[in-house]
Amino acid sequence: MATHRKGQPETLFVSFENKVGFPQHWHWSPVELAALDQGAEAIGDVVMGRLAAAGLTVDISGDNGAYAFIHDRDLSRSVVNGKVVDVPEQPGFHFFAKLVDGQQQTYQNLADIIGVNEPQVDHVKPGRYTRDNKLSYLCHVKYAALGKIGWSRDEKTGRLVGRYGYDPAEVVTLAGRPYIDIAAERWTAWVRGRRPERDPSGQTPLAV
Repeated sequence: MATHRKGQPETLFVSFENKVGFPQHWHWSPVELAALDQGAEAIGDVVMGRLAAAGLTVDISGDNGAYAFIHDRDLSRSVVNGKVVDVPEQPGFHFFAKLVDGQQQTYQNLADIIGVNEPQVDHVKPGRYTRDNKLSYLCHVKYAALGKIGWSRDEKTGRLVGRYGYDPAEVVTLAGRPYIDIAAERWTAWVRGRRPERDPSGQTPLAV
């Protein structure tokens, strides 16, 4: 079990994103790094193994589980000399799970266990809709229609990004309730929560 750091916030949620194409940003063994070329399930299996090796257990009761996905069709947008330029984003691996009660960890502990830099771990604010929002983000349903690009400002970087609307059937369920079942149950509510798109200045809503 990882050592707790007194005075630092702790969480039961394990949520992070890391770029697949930069192995130097994964503090893994050569065997583990091979998973980066094998897709979301293989990467997720390594993460699950690392959590288990640290004595942590993913909560699979009720609607809980562990889920992984690679966002590989997103774009970033900038305006150069008055022209809009859209560039493909580097594929990013996303993971979300909740630990069983009593296994709270600091964000630095989670980063050390997973093998990524601490800024890659989401500082999840606990709340009524935390889990629901994290699950919906895996397929970007609140940002874009299925198979389409939705433009909005990235909350962390402030950059204008085009988030692709992924098919929920593509999200990998590593443990617990199948993601596709959760998506089918929550889809209508998720679509209702979709955010308006923004133009390159980030100010004017675009037609959806």
